[in-house]
Amino acid sequence: MTPRSRRQFISALSAGGIGGFLSCFSNGPGFVSGTSEAFGTSVSLTIIPPPEVDPHPLLDLAFAEIERLEAIFSLFEPLSPLRRLNDQGFLNAPPPELITVLALSDQIHNLTQGAFDPTVQSLWELYESHFATHPTDEVGPPDEAIAEARRRVDWKAVRFDSSEIRFSKPGLKLTLNGIAPGFAADRVADLLMAKGVEHALIDCGEFRAIGDQGNGAPWPVEIRGPEAVGTVGQATLEGNALATSAGYATAFDLEERFHHLFHPSRTSFQPASRVISVEAPTAGFADALATAGGVMEWGDFQTVAKALPGVKVTRFEAD
Repeated sequence: MTPRSRRQFISALSAGGIGGFLSCFSNGPGFVSGTSEAFGTSVSLTIIPPPEVDPHPLLDLAFAEIERLEAIFSLFEPLSPLRRLNDQGFLNAPPPELITVLALSDQIHNLTQGAFDPTVQSLWELYESHFATHPTDEVGPPDEAIAEARRRVDWKAVRFDSSEIRFSKPGLKLTLNGIAPGFAADRVADLLMAKGVEHALIDCGEFRAIGDQGNGAPWPVEIRGPEAVGTVGQATLEGNALATSAGYATAFDLEERFHHLFHPSRTSFQPASRVISVEAPTAGFADALATAGGVMEWGDFQTVAKALPGVKVTRFEAD
């Protein structure tokens, strides 16, 4: 058995949902929408174009940008910059977008006392491999295998500047799945605003709003659990972002004891049914912070969030 991918999870949602845990239920005159797939999920754009502007080139431009960014951050495309970095342990002349995301990752890593750590990819690969061959196992990988994988989890061993990224410890691997979709939503927002768009909702798995719905009303968004649970909460966005994290989105085992939200220094997992939602000024920040919240104790996470301007965190239980 392989872990349920986010795309598989989304396909199980009831018709009409867009995005991973989140779905926009706005509509109205003047709205133009489009959908595609990227980052292992459905992505969607809803915009109110400027007067007398053809919206279709705007949608095409936005989706092309998402596709371009996905090609940088892909773990599976052999020639992607991230994949080459993981394979080689270094990357010369990295794309500036990769450097920007690493810098933001470093900021969130420090803010969350290390809970956000993109070097957990070695743990992801271990659990994926283990449960692919032991689908009914209730214990998880052997302790010695976990300890070996954890020796390759060390964000401080990632060195980067505009000219090079290099791992100072052998065997490190990065995953930017917990920040890159939000970053992509922010980049699309910047692109659309530069073209004169003042009202839009961008969903790359995490949401970024430009303005409101054009009538003074914020964008309403529902936070969704598994199909059997449905909506677990709601939020409204106006020029800000929303990201959500939950273990059940990618569970390795049938009972959902083990999932993709790895704490870099603990062997235990938060309950898969726990849903952490973060509102923040930008989607990249919200995405990474929600990822950290998915592994932190709730009280500790609240303490971190209270010190951050424009940040609101909420916990739901999807059971």
